[in-house]
Amino acid sequence: MALDISVIIPCLNERKTIAEVVTSVTRELTASRFSFEVLVMDNGSSDGSDAVAEELGAKVIRSPARTVAGVRNSGAALAKGRLYVFIDADVVVTSQWGRTLREMYGALLDANDAITGSHCLVPPDMRPLLGAWYRAISENFRNSYLGTGHMIMSATVFETVGGFDETLVTGEDYDFCVRARQQGIRIVKNPQLAVYHLGYPESLKGFAKREIWHGKGDCQSLRRVLSSKIALCGVAFLLINLSMILLFFVDTAIFLALFALAVLLSTAFNLLKFRFGGWRDFLSRIVVSYLYLLCRGLSLPFYLLGK
Repeated sequence: MALDISVIIPCLNERKTIAEVVTSVTRELTASRFSFEVLVMDNGSSDGSDAVAEELGAKVIRSPARTVAGVRNSGAALAKGRLYVFIDADVVVTSQWGRTLREMYGALLDANDAITGSHCLVPPDMRPLLGAWYRAISENFRNSYLGTGHMIMSATVFETVGGFDETLVTGEDYDFCVRARQQGIRIVKNPQLAVYHLGYPESLKGFAKREIWHGKGDCQSLRRVLSSKIALCGVAFLLINLSMILLFFVDTAIFLALFALAVLLSTAFNLLKFRFGGWRDFLSRIVVSYLYLLCRGLSLPFYLLGK
């Protein structure tokens, strides 16, 4: 018997947050009177995440898939819902999310031409520097892409697009949205579907590791590198910074010129990617933009070295 909704959650050692995630979606879908299932696709957890989820009523299924795209696809293959909710194991939904999903549920199934969701909100206690960056992402007004941290579509739309590309280490959500748009499927961001991401990095070191990992998806082939504006900008930015290091003790004037260029590029990237948002957040995002571009450049050597 078909259910209204299947919630598909990939999980790998998420004991800190999985209870809150499963509890929140169960609470809100029950309150909105949906028939549903919560599928926690465990990819080899060793911290007891699977047991915690099972105790809270989720259906825990072991998935040996090699990529998170494969983990999500294996969940969709077993799902019984008419609507799929893809959500990460560190993303919690709000009461507003449940009410909004009830209001739009019928339209999503009737039209079968849209992917919806929202960019994750930032917890209020997040440190200001990274908080400014992630708040700007959550307020992004462009309807061109949604992340699988929170992505909703009918089972029909998922099948039409052909699922996630399991060969991709990262970036499978962006690739999915590109293929969806090519088939006339709309990407509709809905801020009323409010969710919070509990797993944002709290330090610049954590941010750097996260962005190097994310960037590896653009480095899996020469074609992907050349077709990714972020990858190309990152490589160019990395070369500028390497040149700065080499010239630091050789030619101070050229070093300063290159540093000014790097800051200018970070500022331009900040302006192109986000709205202004006030001087404090703007200046914070310049610092983070610098690190972001540098890390996306480092993704290529890290990928090639297998790290």
